[in-house]
Amino acid sequence: MQKQISFELNLSQELVPPASNTGAQSTGLRILIDWFAFTVPTWVDIFEVIGIPGSEWMPIETKALGYDCMYVHGQMKVYKSDREDMGSHCEFSGNACREYEFFFDGKWLDLIQRIRTNCGQFSRIDLAIDDFDGIFTLEQIKKKIKKSELLSYFRKGRILEEYNLSAKDNLGQTIYFGSPQSRIRIRIYDKAIEQLLKDQASREAEAIRKESEAKLSQKERKENKQQREEIYRQERLSHDQIWNRTEIQSRDERANAIADYILANIELGEVAFGILKNYLNFVEPSTTDSNKSRWDISPFWQEFLGEVEKLKLTTEKIQNTIKRVKNWIIKQVAPSLALLSMDKDFKVNLEELVEIILFAKNRLKKRHYAMLQAS
Repeated sequence: MQKQISFELNLSQELVPPASNTGAQSTGLRILIDWFAFTVPTWVDIFEVIGIPGSEWMPIETKALGYDCMYVHGQMKVYKSDREDMGSHCEFSGNACREYEFFFDGKWLDLIQRIRTNCGQFSRIDLAIDDFDGIFTLEQIKKKIKKSELLSYFRKGRILEEYNLSAKDNLGQTIYFGSPQSRIRIRIYDKAIEQLLKDQASREAEAIRKESEAKLSQKERKENKQQREEIYRQERLSHDQIWNRTEIQSRDERANAIADYILANIELGEVAFGILKNYLNFVEPSTTDSNKSRWDISPFWQEFLGEVEKLKLTTEKIQNTIKRVKNWIIKQVAPSLALLSMDKDFKVNLEELVEIILFAKNRLKKRHYAMLQAS
């Protein structure tokens, strides 16, 4: 009988990792934590819980999520409020998760233990499973959905496709199972095309900036843009990289359950296997049995689940680390510097900026020098 993890946790009982003989991690797949959000009581120093002193975070006034102030460190965000019932909230997006792994050598277990020790609760944890071998295609999934050849606790699914109407090509598609409010939501999409589109957008922004500096005419800009758009279109049409991502988004008690599994030293691959097998299965129609629950699991889904079960938590190397810092300075810090340069009482000149930079060198930590080495 095949081993399966139940995703229904009885938190009053001690968590014991199940026996496992799943073997080595597959080279074609990996699993990452790709969103991480938690809240601790107001009296807890959330910066100490994270492991980065509060002095290294930039405060920004905000009303986001009902809080009064947001603190930013790279892509990582902390929200605080004067209201004691709000607590202090931390949110790591996918990029922020990669930054945390970079700074702290991927020690998620230590962070989760500190959160639990300080009475913290998890509001969201996302797991991302990357398949670089193409065990299945999105077209296979779409066909199964349209033919209703699947078993699922989800009542709704959605296929979202985006097209470039002028260039007549597909800009990618995402398949959703569950609603945005669901405690568990699964989405499957082509991560490779998403990354290509981001790269093209970045290149386009840089090209526009250079054209502006060169003071090109409107006619020249239009001609250049048409040429670039054709290059981008050809890149998308010839794109053949395989990178399918399956994301499991968990909220509230489901996120807390995943955190408890991690604390119990259960591999994330086993956790993801249990969730997927419990919530979603694609099946092969039978010519002799009309009861869908007795149909065989589709071979591609069996293979995928089998590989997922073997996975151990991995980390992804941050790309262009120093470039990220530069972009953050331009977006987040530059407006404040511009404000200081305009104020008659606190006007800052270039010499003072150099002094500030030289003084800041004394505050660099090991993680900052590691960023230099990684770039």
